Amino acid sequence: MVLSSDQDIGDFEEFPKESIDTGHIFNTDKKFKDRDELISEVKKTGLLHNINVRIDSYHAQRGFGEQWFKCDRSGSYQFRSDLDAPSTKSFTGSRKCDCPFKLKTVGQVDGTWKLYVHNGYHNHFIGVKLDVLNADVKEMILSMTASRISVANILIELGAKNINVTSKQVYNIRAREKRKTREDRTAAEQFLKLATDHGMRELTDVLFIHPDSITLLKHYPFVLITDTTYNTNMHKMPLLEVIGVTPVGKNFSMFFAFLQNEKETTYNWALKCMREVVGSDENIVFVTDCDKALIKAIVKNFPNAKHLLCRRHIEKDLEAWVKKISNNGSIGETFAKGRWTQMVRSTTKKEFFEYEKDLYSAYDFVPGVKKYCKETWINDYKEKFVSDWTDKVMHFGNVTTNRVEGAHASLKCLLRTSVGGLDTVFETIHHAVNLQFREIKRELGRSKTIRLHISQAMPVYQRLTYNVTHYAIKILDDALSKVNCNCALKTTHGLPYACELINLVNTEKMFPKITRKRARPHDLVDTPINSTASNSTPTSSTSFSQVDKPCKPFPYPNAIGDYFLHYITDWVNVKGDGNCRYRAIAHEIYRDENEWARVRCDLLDELNVNRDFYVDVCGGEQVVDKFERCISYWKSPAPEFYWFGTELGLLVSNRYDVVFVTLSTAESMTCLPTNITGIVKDHPKKIITLILVGSIEHFVWARLTSDSPLPPIHPSCKSKDQDTRQIAKRRELYESLKPPTELASSTIVLQ
Repeated sequence: MVLSSDQDIGDFEEFPKESIDTGHIFNTDKKFKDRDELISEVKKTGLLHNINVRIDSYHAQRGFGEQWFKCDRSGSYQFRSDLDAPSTKSFTGSRKCDCPFKLKTVGQVDGTWKLYVHNGYHNHFIGVKLDVLNADVKEMILSMTASRISVANILIELGAKNINVTSKQVYNIRAREKRKTREDRTAAEQFLKLATDHGMRELTDVLFIHPDSITLLKHYPFVLITDTTYNTNMHKMPLLEVIGVTPVGKNFSMFFAFLQNEKETTYNWALKCMREVVGSDENIVFVTDCDKALIKAIVKNFPNAKHLLCRRHIEKDLEAWVKKISNNGSIGETFAKGRWTQMVRSTTKKEFFEYEKDLYSAYDFVPGVKKYCKETWINDYKEKFVSDWTDKVMHFGNVTTNRVEGAHASLKCLLRTSVGGLDTVFETIHHAVNLQFREIKRELGRSKTIRLHISQAMPVYQRLTYNVTHYAIKILDDALSKVNCNCALKTTHGLPYACELINLVNTEKMFPKITRKRARPHDLVDTPINSTASNSTPTSSTSFSQVDKPCKPFPYPNAIGDYFLHYITDWVNVKGDGNCRYRAIAHEIYRDENEWARVRCDLLDELNVNRDFYVDVCGGEQVVDKFERCISYWKSPAPEFYWFGTELGLLVSNRYDVVFVTLSTAESMTCLPTNITGIVKDHPKKIITLILVGSIEHFVWARLTSDSPLPPIHPSCKSKDQDTRQIAKRRELYESLKPPTELASSTIVLQ
């Protein structure tokens, strides 16, 4: 009996009651010209039927040889010593089961060889047939391994090509290739060899920098975000990573170091080596967590550098402390994300001390909160995380270590193991940095060759085209969309204040000529990606533009009335699948409407974090529970119950710190971002506008001019007098432009 390769797995549920005869497979009258041909044919025939035939003994008899073959499961496991006995071993086993299968070949007088079946029976099941891995398949596996493709995905790819292999076979091929590459070198020796082969500048045994990182470091040495991670190598050595920031908004890895521990002496050695490469520490900003040993090492080796503490780490520390003292998790979360964050974002000392006083007053029921905040953070470190002080440092918007922690996560995704050798980690880092450098060069090339549409619409940006990156223009455009200017952009990013930009826009002037003080970032680009600018590039900025006429006609004039049309400068008709409002918000926030599920996650997080606030504002727990059910849907299309309700606009404003406007002929509304006290925040980032079109509930995204009318303000937004004056003219304009026959826009109440 022979099992076919497509035999159902259910046939293997019980052990065989009878032996399996495979002798007829090998019965043949063919004579083989030599012993090697015979061995090759026997093995090939066995593999075709999933029988692993192995060479057994060879005997010379009367001048003619006898070659015996056996099944790979013949014989029994032989314990090597008493220590190898089953009683002292873990739960292990052996495939050997004394299989009686035997083949015999005998040499003939004429020099040929004849095959005989001595015993064709097997006392075990024949498993599922596996394909023979030829050289092409092995090369394919090694190629995918070099591309950091996981074993599971390799098996999926091979399965799609009808190549039946197991994960064990893939692991064996990878291990053999690794041994072949390493030769007789240990992991540490292989690491050092790779460092030499790749032209790495070896600073010490375990601290290294990629040549491309040195190139980037010479251009962008301004911000060094530093953090340590674990679970990257078999030696359990912490990995110190230092990343920088490029003008295209992307990270690049500067330094990597395997450390024995996280003590001050170890950090001091690593930073001393870094200082040799960096050179001058003028105009350098370090962003770290609250590791005191690392802070001391930075002060010692980079005495002139600025140092900022990660706001997120401080926030988490305070949240955990308040939760522990009050025995209430929601109080800790509200404390850290509410009044504490409001105080941290203070832009003046007067504002800071007022918010600090309000913080202690609001949480005086938490024992020791004032003492802990002052002694742990404020007294010694407020200059390192409060906006009034950090806004005087050119940190390019980096006030947390999120970038380097994201880099840790990306590296671990590439590693796919936490127990790799130093050579494995090194190769992965080498490939990761190469990918970073190529991506940065691509973005710099786009900035040098592609003219953004917004640069054509706004004369103020024309001289910036091809001279600064798209990312910088986006930051400028976002600054223009803010309600107020806190005059920090010049000191934090080296860019003009928003109020200066508005003056240029109002006078229709352009930026003065660019003065080249240092090498432009485009010098990294060897050749332009395209010789001409692409006309198909989407608009990079989605905040409203300072223009007087629309860039393209709005095709739904009946949706809002003719009087409003000339205030629309751009629009996008997103997919109408029940998630249209989430898609429109995703287009504004993430530049991709397909990120609509991410917007749902954001709003759900906002609702849970500030649940008490929304319970109070929206009319009770039942209403908030309904909101939660409405948001918690991740499929397309979405049934009507899961559509975005107008009453959710306040969540959008608060989550993204934006002014959220919905326009329609029936009801229009403006939501302003508020804090947990219900007071409107001072500096919303931008305006998001959605317009209801058609007879069905479908919304499109639109961009409005800076002087466009604003519909009624949501009643929960308790504006202060100065905030009211800022939007009063736009509100009055809205009321004056409405035709007399049009119904007054209703005020949406969250209940």
